[in-house]
Amino acid sequence: MAMAAGTHNVNEGTQAPPKGGGSGALESATPAEITGPPSSLEMRRLLHDQQMYRLELEMQNDELRRTQAELDIARERYFDLYNLAPVGFLTLSRKMVILETNFTAATMLGTTRKELTLRSFFRFIIQEDQDYHYRHTKKLFETREPQVCEVRMVKADGTRFWVRLEASVVQGDEGVAMARVVMSDVTAKRHAEQTLRDWGASLEQQVSERTEKLKLSEDRFRQLSEATFEGVAVSENGILLDGNLRFAEIHRYRLEEMTGRPITDFVAPESRALVSSNSLGDFREAYEYFGLRKDGSIFPAEAHGRARIWQGKSTRVTALRDLTLTKQVTAELQAKQSELERAQQLALVSEVSAGIVHQLAQPLSALGANVFTAISNLEQRALPTSEMLEILHDLQDGVASMRDIVTHLRALTNPQPSDRVEIGVNVMIEEVLPLLRQKAASRRVRIEVDLDPDLPPVQADFVQLSQVILNLSRNALEACHDCPPERRIIAITTRATTGEGVEIRVRDAGTGIAPEIMARLFSPFFSTKADGLGIGLRLSQTIVQAHGGRITCENNAAGFGATFRVVLPARPPSPQ
Repeated sequence: MAMAAGTHNVNEGTQAPPKGGGSGALESATPAEITGPPSSLEMRRLLHDQQMYRLELEMQNDELRRTQAELDIARERYFDLYNLAPVGFLTLSRKMVILETNFTAATMLGTTRKELTLRSFFRFIIQEDQDYHYRHTKKLFETREPQVCEVRMVKADGTRFWVRLEASVVQGDEGVAMARVVMSDVTAKRHAEQTLRDWGASLEQQVSERTEKLKLSEDRFRQLSEATFEGVAVSENGILLDGNLRFAEIHRYRLEEMTGRPITDFVAPESRALVSSNSLGDFREAYEYFGLRKDGSIFPAEAHGRARIWQGKSTRVTALRDLTLTKQVTAELQAKQSELERAQQLALVSEVSAGIVHQLAQPLSALGANVFTAISNLEQRALPTSEMLEILHDLQDGVASMRDIVTHLRALTNPQPSDRVEIGVNVMIEEVLPLLRQKAASRRVRIEVDLDPDLPPVQADFVQLSQVILNLSRNALEACHDCPPERRIIAITTRATTGEGVEIRVRDAGTGIAPEIMARLFSPFFSTKADGLGIGLRLSQTIVQAHGGRITCENNAAGFGATFRVVLPARPPSPQ
């Protein structure tokens, strides 16, 4: 302060204080110049400068404290980011000595940061992967370019695990090159990759096996398809997609010539509408049609198809059979069957002939006697006209009876379908009834008739079929001969049967038929009557079978009598 006062005195006596404040004057004055005490103005200036200086120091202290706080925060952040990062950080020397590491790296290796410091990094790499890692490290320091590799490491407790190492070169404090390494545990990823590889290999194996099985299945299907005697075709919306060789052989084509074309190209014109209709939807019934071969020839065929999904498409798979040979064989069999039936008919005629000769012998004898009596009486003129007429009527009846027998024999030996006409069964029975009622009345037997008015017509020989009804009805009358009066009833009924045609039933209420007799009922020359010839039922069976029908017999469920059942095929009504 004394120095300041002295300076002030010198200045006051020599010059005015400089502008800008007293501090500048004090700093520039020498001790020799400060001679007197400072003025009040100078004191105020000095105090002001000191206050300003103190404020500057306080502001600098505040700045230092803020900087220290920011450094503490940065240090904490560094601690969190470096030490507590989810990956390991390591600083390695050129010789792979661990210089620094974070907590995560130490945890991954199963030890502490202190234990890791200044230890060789190679110690934690399994021996099989050390050469691989060494090459990457050498390349890192040679090229100074980042390097990435995956190796297997071992923890302090001996546990092995996979890590990914991402290394880069940095300069140390003294310019020494070091390696900064980021270490990530990729064990789970490696296991997942291995699982995927194993699964992929297994899947490839399964695919290979299934492909081989599919190929074998396709080969087997193809072999079976080619070995079949039927043609197989696959079509979509009427277009042929595929088929087997047999299908092409039937039509005399090569298969590649047929695929892609409409299936109606291989069908005769008269069958195209039928095939086209049946090829749409899921028509499942087998049907016959006429096919068309490449050379233009037409052949009979049978088709049977189903809707199927084939190679992802909605298609129709059809099996085709060539019926040419079958039709030929069938025609030959029918011809042979006709010949056989003819032979059987002739054999039957030979069987029946003996009985017929005997049957004709009686009316012939009666005719002879009546003729002799008539001639004798005419010569002697001994008979009146009325008795002579009676003899002539007997002669006429005998001749008519023999004519019917001969007519039936001719029809039996040569039943030509062309001789048959469309007849109504009810009409035929109505005409036969008068012949039966007279005999039934004489035996006191009642005839009940129940005729279905809606019967379809049949194609038949009127005389032959009438003979069947007469034979069955006369047998029924004979069966009622010894019955009580209340059971002397025969019933004749007709019905239309579904799918069969016309049914005629003749039922009696007699004693029925014993089983041993039932087995021989239609045998020739077998009869239960003392004077029977055994040809009536046999003749009836032959006539019915010649008309394509059948005749059966069974005892009635009520315990009395039997019923003969004749079924004839109906003739479809003619279109109007």
